[in-house]
Amino acid sequence: MLVQEFPSHLVYEHLRWSIFNGIAHYGDDGTGHCRIAHPAICPAVEHDDDLTAFQGLRLRYAVQTKAWIDKGEFVPAQREREVTETEVSEQFIRIESPVRHIIDYPPARFLAPTAIDKVQCIVRATTTNQRCNNTVFDPERPEGHWEQVDIPMPSGRAGAATLWAGQKMWVYSLTALYTDAWRRWRYQRCTAHESTTAPDATMDEWLRFETLRHSEFIVYDRPEDLYKRKIESGASLFRPSPGRYKCANCTNRSYEPQSKDWLCWQCAPVAARRERVHAKWRSDPPPPVF
Repeated sequence: MLVQEFPSHLVYEHLRWSIFNGIAHYGDDGTGHCRIAHPAICPAVEHDDDLTAFQGLRLRYAVQTKAWIDKGEFVPAQREREVTETEVSEQFIRIESPVRHIIDYPPARFLAPTAIDKVQCIVRATTTNQRCNNTVFDPERPEGHWEQVDIPMPSGRAGAATLWAGQKMWVYSLTALYTDAWRRWRYQRCTAHESTTAPDATMDEWLRFETLRHSEFIVYDRPEDLYKRKIESGASLFRPSPGRYKCANCTNRSYEPQSKDWLCWQCAPVAARRERVHAKWRSDPPPPVF
């Protein structure tokens, strides 16, 4: 409650309070004066009402409070910092390696609990009733590739003061995957449990990547290629990175070799329809305009 009393006819009825024997009571006490609760005029509270009669009083208290703070006569209470989803998730993640890679599937980036080829499936195996020992990464099924991207700048004043502007980091890009294939990675399942209905043994261990919070895991040097194999002659050969063949009109990519003018499944129908329209106009041109 505010210390001073106010004439009741100047205060809205639903904001009138009175004090009797040290106890606050809602409404006035019939003396023609009442008190006002502090939150009604507090400058630290966001007021969504339209009480024009209180605007001047709120402004006066805001100016007075700022003067007290500047003089050190009043120290406002510190607001508790909100706990982020990442902080809660990290409490349940088992970290097995100091190396933690980042996967990229725009617009999302996730931090893995370990190296990308060591991420373990979280499904409960029906044979052992324990967590599956397989990895999400399948060396026989190329789905991603290493790609260098800009380090995302954190928002706000904290991001403006960082030294990451213009720097690059290496991420394991899964941009060439369709939604179903990406869902297997997002739910942290191996290829054997890709479409299973078995329950999970634990929660998934991906964390949304935050530059400031996870800066120690940023990879500046290109990691080793994950897809290495031997040809019959015995010479080493690197499998081409998946998604290296790009659509001529958009950013979609293909695993299989394609020509330079190749169109993806989205652009091909559009180009065919456009060609049919052009062919129609060529065969049946419009009449000349005089």
